[in-house]
Amino acid sequence: MDALFVRAPVGLALLDRAGRFVRVNDALTRLDRRSARDHLGRTVSEVLGDSDAELDALLARVLRTGEPVVDLEVGVAGPAGTPLTWLASWFPVSDPQLGPVGVSFVALDVTGLQIADRERLRAQARYRGLADAAGLDVFHATADGALDVDLPGWRSATGQQPGALAGGGWLAGVHPDDRDRVARLWRGAVERGETFEAEFRISAPSGVGVAERVVTARVLPVSGPPEDAAGGQAAAGNGPARDGRPTEWLGVVRDLTGERAAEAARADADQRAEAAVEQAEAAAQRAESGGLYSVALARASTVDEVLAAILDVGGQAARAAGRGVALVDDGREELRFTRPGGDPAQRPGRWPDVALGAVHPVAEVVRGARPLFLADREELLARWPVSGLADATAAAGEQAWAMLPLVAVDGSAFGVVTFAFPAPRTFTAADRAYLAGIAAAGARALERARAHERLVTEAAGAQAALTAAAEERAARQRSDQRLRLLTRATEIVTAAEDPESSLRAVAELIVAEIADLCAVHLVAARPALAPTAVPAAGDGALVTGTERDGGSGQVGGSGQIAGSAPVAGTEPVAGTEPVAGAGPDGAGRTGGAPPTPQLRPLILAGSAATGAVPSTGAWIAALASSSNPVSQVAARGVGEIVSHAADGWEPPSDIARWIRQAGAHTTAVLPVVLAGRVAAVLSLTAVGDRAPFTEADLAFLTELAARAGVALERIDREHSARSGADELHETLRGAAPVVPRGLQVASRYLPAGAEGDAGGEWFDVIDLGAGRAALVIGGVRGRGLRTSAVMGQLRAAARACARLDLPPGEVLALLDGVVADMPGHEIATCIYAIAELDTGVLTLASAGHPPPLVVAPDGLVSRLYMAVGSPLGDVLRDPSGHTDATEYTVRLGRGYLIALFTEGLVRGGGRDVDAGVSDLAAVLARTSDASDDNLDALASAACAGLGRDNQPAPADDAVALLLARLPDEPTAGPTLLDVTVDGPSGLRAARAQCRLALENANLPVEIIDTVVLVLSELTSNAVRHGRPPLSVRLRRLGDRAVVEVADGGGRLPRRRHAAPDDEAGRGLDLVSRLAVRHGFRPIPDGKVVWAEVDLVESVPADPGAP
Repeated sequence: MDALFVRAPVGLALLDRAGRFVRVNDALTRLDRRSARDHLGRTVSEVLGDSDAELDALLARVLRTGEPVVDLEVGVAGPAGTPLTWLASWFPVSDPQLGPVGVSFVALDVTGLQIADRERLRAQARYRGLADAAGLDVFHATADGALDVDLPGWRSATGQQPGALAGGGWLAGVHPDDRDRVARLWRGAVERGETFEAEFRISAPSGVGVAERVVTARVLPVSGPPEDAAGGQAAAGNGPARDGRPTEWLGVVRDLTGERAAEAARADADQRAEAAVEQAEAAAQRAESGGLYSVALARASTVDEVLAAILDVGGQAARAAGRGVALVDDGREELRFTRPGGDPAQRPGRWPDVALGAVHPVAEVVRGARPLFLADREELLARWPVSGLADATAAAGEQAWAMLPLVAVDGSAFGVVTFAFPAPRTFTAADRAYLAGIAAAGARALERARAHERLVTEAAGAQAALTAAAEERAARQRSDQRLRLLTRATEIVTAAEDPESSLRAVAELIVAEIADLCAVHLVAARPALAPTAVPAAGDGALVTGTERDGGSGQVGGSGQIAGSAPVAGTEPVAGTEPVAGAGPDGAGRTGGAPPTPQLRPLILAGSAATGAVPSTGAWIAALASSSNPVSQVAARGVGEIVSHAADGWEPPSDIARWIRQAGAHTTAVLPVVLAGRVAAVLSLTAVGDRAPFTEADLAFLTELAARAGVALERIDREHSARSGADELHETLRGAAPVVPRGLQVASRYLPAGAEGDAGGEWFDVIDLGAGRAALVIGGVRGRGLRTSAVMGQLRAAARACARLDLPPGEVLALLDGVVADMPGHEIATCIYAIAELDTGVLTLASAGHPPPLVVAPDGLVSRLYMAVGSPLGDVLRDPSGHTDATEYTVRLGRGYLIALFTEGLVRGGGRDVDAGVSDLAAVLARTSDASDDNLDALASAACAGLGRDNQPAPADDAVALLLARLPDEPTAGPTLLDVTVDGPSGLRAARAQCRLALENANLPVEIIDTVVLVLSELTSNAVRHGRPPLSVRLRRLGDRAVVEVADGGGRLPRRRHAAPDDEAGRGLDLVSRLAVRHGFRPIPDGKVVWAEVDLVESVPADPGAP
């Protein structure tokens, strides 16, 4: 009764014969908004007011008649006079001896349901009013899709009669071209119970004269109310019918013809307005560009400045992709394309110089002093089929040209301006006049500039002085800029917490200021000593890429970052020593070649001008080249400037393609020195219009590279600490486990994704003897040295528990105590399983660890849905939610595979655990296709198939995987003896039966004596120290005999060291000398003491051996 009052979702109360409340539950106090104290000892009318006196009358009637009143709807007053509606019931409560003693009262507040019902009716009325006001046709059909309402708007457009629309007749009004599609969509929606939504045309039959119209229809399935338990429908709700099919269809049909016409008119108007705006913008742009062009020409005082204005500002005003200016060279009688400064190699158009008498469009423009407009490439090649012209235009990507003469005041042409466009175009009269105006203004400016330059020549001395001052000022500004850059780089590497991030920030700073591509290559092995003097450049050495093997490629054999060397043209690094054998007669170097370092790209940073930077794989291929400058600098410790126009280095195709596409011209390759050795190589590449690097820049760049050395030194220190954690973790994980005979095992451990982060995942296989093995896997939350230490303690504790042969539940309980006693509130998970190899019985328990997967020989994968207890140590954090591990026992068949794994394997890459388990199961399902001895390959596939191919992501945890396959064939022979020993009197009979069974097995006498003696000692101990019942079992397990003595005593045997005068206490000592191994294990009814005796006779020693 108490539980009913507490948990009942409805109001409950007990009233005595006087109608006073004796007990109420919390649900009733919430219904009438009054506390339980306000009810007790008072009548209903006293609690709810005089308006509820009718409830008292009903109560009196129930007491008088003894008949209940059920589900009566009554109105009651709330605490503030708010009217409430209750669904109330009264049931008489009787005592067998006293008769009626009171009434039980049940109340359910249905005020909200009544309000919702009234709102529903009002909403339906509003919906129909809204549809009528919006001019919509309300579409309603029966469950089978038959229309059963009139569509006035539809009929006015299609000319159909009202009766012709019923059922599927409305489809006749759909336009013939849309009718099949609409009918198919409607039938599909009705069959599947889905929403019907379509836009289509409706029209009257031909000859009626009504124009077709465009409508949209949206009809929704409406499901009926659910049926209650009695077979009728519930009073409220819009849930699906019993069979899940809609009971009716409701929607609207809306006419879109006017909207579509308005949209088309609006689109046409927008198009005309857009064209007008474009014309106005073009005119405004030309006016603005012309003004800028006039200003640029007015400011230009030299021929180069005028040429720059024509090519840059004039080309922008003409919106030309390519532009060029060719001036007549009277001495050579040819047109020479030029750029400001007179360097023809920098001209953008790539037109060749043209003789004045040649058959060429630009020569014809100058000869005739008339402009030439070519709308496309076909017109150009048709009029001037000149060899090489097609290739030149195709390479430049030009499709249309405007060639305009530069005409002097006397009417002679002294040059030509060419504007190239990337697409064919038609030059209008306005275009021609505008472009001709650009050329005419340029011609006048060039004549003025020529006159000005003649005047400037007369003041050449003064101009030279001004130039020298400007150069000095520029050099001072450049020095200030470099000093600021060095200061910013120093601040970055000293202030950042993450050294690798600071190194990347320095690379990005370099890219933003002085280079377009910055690459940092780590020297991973055989670093060069920093030379004390600048040596002569030697041949580069062959460098190969490094492979990750559980660590970073940035370390050498000692686990430290390789050191580095100074740069050519700089002072020697303080505290360094010269390279052994570096002189002409030096020894220790074969052929005088420097040692070959191994390089690994660490950071690549590029500017927007470079586009996509070369990939890490492309750099690794480039570093494999014997002549690559990065390897040469790493080997010699001497910086250099590489010009990509030279033929000294032929990079791989990917790097060469990037150099061509980006327009890279020079690269500065600099060694980064750390502790007197080359630790890394910094390569800075300049592309496009950026000034090329020169030998004069090496001193500054060397100083900048030294800032990167500060970050590398911090990386070295952190890596040393992480390497120590990795080494400790590997040590604590222990050596490879000893696998019992008949059990196939394969395992994998993948370290945490972040470099050097040793995780707490571990596994173990322990031979328990007598054909039994313990399979253990677990993990400690966290990473680092502390986690590794906790993992080592847990592994040692688990092995100690295994030596006692405790059940899995007890082992986890002991491990939980070990974790609880550790400082820091550690949390760990673990599965401990005991497998009986011959019977296939698997007993296991889990403490917060995911259950294992089992795979049948045919590839069927199952997940053991076992109870999972709380993680180890979790009781300190949440004692109320802690649950002990529960043992789970399952019998597996021969050849079954057991897969134990940590969450890191199934959570890799941010996946959900269930999805990861499914992926793992898919890989394990292929075990039936693999050979029996290919378990190791299956373990590799389980990791590689889940994206953990020894390259875990930085955010992933470490992974432990243990695969164990039960024997395919029986490992135990027949049971030779299984008897019950009845006290000391039965010991002699047990020995005799054991000897007889062994003699029948045709075993040598010496072995029979040994087995009988071991059985006798174990049985005697059980008789003397144990409790009944006592049983003896002898069976073969491979080439060994297993003696098992079970008794009902809980006291475990201990090996004693008997004194010389003692007459007892030597039993277990004798067994340990005769048996290969022995032990004991608790069982529910006592214990089992066992021993294994080798049935293979030892080979006698050779008498002649020394």
